[in-house]
Amino acid sequence: MSAWERAKREAVRRQVCSRPVSGGVLRGAREDALLIQAAAGRYANIRIEDSGRYGVRVQGGSPTFTGLTITGGEGGIVLDGALDTDVRVEDTTVRGASQTGIATEGSGRLTGTTGSAVVLGDQSRLDMRAEMARGCGGDGVQVETDAPVVVQGCGFVDVGGEPVRGVDRPLVSVRATQSPDNLPEATGSAGGDRTDEPDHSGGSSGPGEADAVTNVDAALAELDAMIGLAAVKREVRTLVHLIRVSEQRRRANLPVLPMSRHLVFTGPPGTGKTTVARIYGRLLAHFGLLSKGQVVEVTRVDLVGEYLGSTALKTSAVFERALGGVLFVDEASTLGRTFGIGSDLGLEAIDTLVKLMEDHRDEVVVIVAGYPAEMDGVLATNPGLASRFTRTIEFADYSPEELLAIVSGLAAQHDYDLTKATSAAVLERLAEAVEQPNFGNGRGARKLFGVMVERQAERLADLPTPSSEQLRLLLPGDIPPVGH
Repeated sequence: MSAWERAKREAVRRQVCSRPVSGGVLRGAREDALLIQAAAGRYANIRIEDSGRYGVRVQGGSPTFTGLTITGGEGGIVLDGALDTDVRVEDTTVRGASQTGIATEGSGRLTGTTGSAVVLGDQSRLDMRAEMARGCGGDGVQVETDAPVVVQGCGFVDVGGEPVRGVDRPLVSVRATQSPDNLPEATGSAGGDRTDEPDHSGGSSGPGEADAVTNVDAALAELDAMIGLAAVKREVRTLVHLIRVSEQRRRANLPVLPMSRHLVFTGPPGTGKTTVARIYGRLLAHFGLLSKGQVVEVTRVDLVGEYLGSTALKTSAVFERALGGVLFVDEASTLGRTFGIGSDLGLEAIDTLVKLMEDHRDEVVVIVAGYPAEMDGVLATNPGLASRFTRTIEFADYSPEELLAIVSGLAAQHDYDLTKATSAAVLERLAEAVEQPNFGNGRGARKLFGVMVERQAERLADLPTPSSEQLRLLLPGDIPPVGH
């Protein structure tokens, strides 16, 4: 291959990584053919062949892959768990991967992998339905995450290990997996009708309703597992109770009051707003109120164009990606600012959103987030906006004790130990940090833990063979000074 061809191929790879695309061939990449880092969007009809490592590697974000064909390499689609990840894969085939392959949601199939069919690292979610995994040398699904995992109506044929390894984890739900005897021939579906669709017949409850209850309970368990946020948890549970009772009234042929599902989240950054938005989206999907429940997270830059007219097009494109799920507009207060000009483009985005919310009132839930005082100003910019956002959920700053719990949880998750002296020093450090501007709450706690790990590595660098205890132990000296 000439240098020009290699440069052209690398340019294509960077282009695929930078924005969603449709169509294309990626062949012979030296590392990962397609690397997604904290991005969303749809990647369709891409053929990937003989990559040096993974066909697709996802490091955070919520991308959707449709019609992918991945051949060779060490793995097909790999969620490495470095960041919060939520992937959907539809009508995708993975063949001949030497280690791993993955398929979720839709009619995808996996064939001829010598390792585990699906591998999930830390913080990686999986919703795998009506799928088939054939000829895997390892496990069908290998779960190494404490996030929710749903495996339903899937078939596992000629799997060398367990169909689902890690099924004993608290948020793993495995239902109606199928044996080779009742699998359809030569098809990418595990066969049978979906049993998780909501029952609107008004009759007795069946398997679909039981599955929905299980999924709702799993989502609420994830919410309860979050540190702090007592008021937020109460608000979300109130919404769940309202939805359940409304459905019971409908089945009893009683009138049901209209209820807006759009929400305002107020509070500083790093307090769990995005995570709660994802849980809320899944809850609405489990109740049958949204068809998918995915979350598309955007800010002003994703909605506002460079000139009048372009903003409406840009906002509409983002809104279309959120159909069936939740559109989460972070830092929404910036849309209401005029920045010294008479007709700010952010106001055009707000007007476009209001119209789209009316046109697709049952297809999308919109959550706008920002600081309390500023959000009041945003809602006042358009008369139709405030009427659609009737419920506000407030996210408070974490206390130093709650932040310590976050750091301790990260340490346990990654097999590090905090001594009593270290925990006390971390608490003291966090008590100082919360007084600093732009600390970042939960993000600040995660950053602190990361710096502690780096400083421990520097401390152990001169030891030729540190013991297991030394490798796990984080000491007070590993805590960075204030302002680091």
